[in-house]
Parts: sequence; C-alpha cells; structure tokens
Amino acid sequence: MQLKNMWVPKEEHDTRLFVHNVAAKRFKESVKDIFKNEKDNFRFFDKINALYSYDFLFTTSSDENCYSLLPFGATNTIAGAGSGVFATAFIRRLYAPEEKFHITKWAREVADKGYRSWHFTGEKYKSEIFTSATVNSAEVAERFGLPEVSRCSKEDLEIKLGKIEGIGVSYFLIDNVIAELTGVNPVTMTRILSVDELVRKVAIGIPAVIRVENSVYHNDPGMVGGHYVVLIGMTNGQFVVADSSIGILLMSIKDILKAATAGRCAVWNCVYVPKIL
Repeated sequence: MQLKNMWVPKEEHDTRLFVHNVAAKRFKESVKDIFKNEKDNFRFFDKINALYSYDFLFTTSSDENCYSLLPFGATNTIAGAGSGVFATAFIRRLYAPEEKFHITKWAREVADKGYRSWHFTGEKYKSEIFTSATVNSAEVAERFGLPEVSRCSKEDLEIKLGKIEGIGVSYFLIDNVIAELTGVNPVTMTRILSVDELVRKVAIGIPAVIRVENSVYHNDPGMVGGHYVVLIGMTNGQFVVADSSIGILLMSIKDILKAATAGRCAVWNCVYVPKIL
C-alpha cells in the first residue's frame, strides 16, 4: 500500500477539515438522540451479540519489538503515542491478512509522511505545529524567525523554546488508509455519521475505528488527550474493544459513546459498503 502524504494544498485541507467537523457534529447529535430515550434504545442494543475473531491484532505487548523503547517521530515512543499506528495496522491486515507487516516500519512511514504532530511547550511557541519526523533546528529557526537557534541541538532547543511534546496522530491517516485500500474518497466516504450506522456495521462484522477521550475512557481526569481503538464486536450491551495498549476488553456501549463524544469526535468505517445495511 502506498500511503499518501499528510500535506495537501490548503484548499483541499480546508475542505476535508470542514467535512470532518460536519461528521463529528452529526455523530454527536445522534448520541444525544440515543440518550434522550436511553431506556428503550439501550435495551435494543443489549439484544445484539456479534463476536468476531481476528488473529492479527497488534498490541504494545506484541513480541515483535519492545515498543516502549522505539521512537515514534520527533518525540515519544510507539507504545506511548502510537494508537493510530496500531489501528491502521489492523485495517491493513483486515484487507491483506497474509501481508508481511512490521509495526516499526509502518510507524516510521506514518511519521515520515507527516501524520505525527508535535510542538514546543513554551508559552510563546506552543501554537506552532510541526509535522516533521525529526527535530530540525534549521526548520525551527525559520518557522520562529530565530536564526540564533539554527544549529542548536534538540536539548538546547527545549531549553530555549520549551519541552517538545507530541500532539498525536492525524485523523486523516485513518481516512487515507481506508481510502487507499478501498478506492473511496477519504473523509467524505470513510466516516460513520450516527450511532445507528455504527451499531449496524459492527453487528455484521464490520469493525470500526473510534477516537476516545482518555480521561473518560480510562475514568481518570489526569489522563489527557485522545486514543484510537477498534470496535470488533458486541455482546450484552457492550462493545468488544481492541485496544493496542491493553488488548481485548469489554466496555459498555454507553461508556464508549460518552468517551467518543467527550472531546474531538471521529468514527471510521473500516470497510466501505455502498448500500444501506
């Protein structure tokens, strides 16, 4: 599979961002509607039992490598920040289960193509977002208009500009992977727009990637940021969740929906089916 670059012309990026925001709004509205008649709606979900087995799930405990020691882009490690890498690895194997696949190489390609974002945390500099796979002092100097840092080491840059902090993996990585494998248009045809659509797809064996807010997902206010997980089944009012940091777990549909809509919201259809199911 040939992964496209994250970088696109501004007009194209503005369009996909607009579609992303519309999709997020529609999904959040559908969640609100579900909770308006919570008793009846969730009673219906309780009746769905759809368990599927996938023998190519990737987790941070996989024995391919010690992911906690392997860098992911300019900062952090594959284990610490690579849930988007693991989620898209799942999608790739879904379409090509016999493909020889290495998480480390995939993570490197994801970073090289600009999908891994980071910034400096200094108050004056934190609004500037970088997507380069490594910290390049010449690029930093040009972006901030600070020629004096053009030859600084990474450590010296952090002293002057603040600690380097990863922001996450772009939503559009998942869209572009699905689009490349299926031939559909990214974002406009790769998002799930409602709870009804999500449940119907998972119930017949079509996995879905969903972004959850860590603080709600882990029930820990101290855990900031987002996390990508794959929904691979349903049973007794719960989703079967493939989480690269944990493995397979069961979580109530209510809790997943709350975690998905607590912050930035995005849900992906891993297998595009053009007809209403």
